Amino acid sequence: MSSATMTISSSQMSQETGYRIVKAVYKGWDEITAAFPPCKGIDPIADAFKHTPAGKEFYFHAGVIQYAKERGIQVPERFIPPEYKNIK
Repeated sequence: MSSATMTISSSQMSQETGYRIVKAVYKGWDEITAAFPPCKGIDPIADAFKHTPAGKEFYFHAGVIQYAKERGIQVPERFIPPEYKNIK
């Protein structure tokens, strides 16, 4: 997490599980940056979106998309996987 890249996950992992993982990362981000200072100043989702090169069919996990939208992070349409469900 010292760069604006995300780890790979499976679309077989539920949207809810992915959402809970990324939410926990955000909640603990201060602890993560204290343990690994190169993370300081990085937004793990917004910066990953910003630094992902243009390309076809590069999707983020549905749980990441859900949490990003909840936080008000602009989600490029090209990152939304087919299995994403808009949950409010």
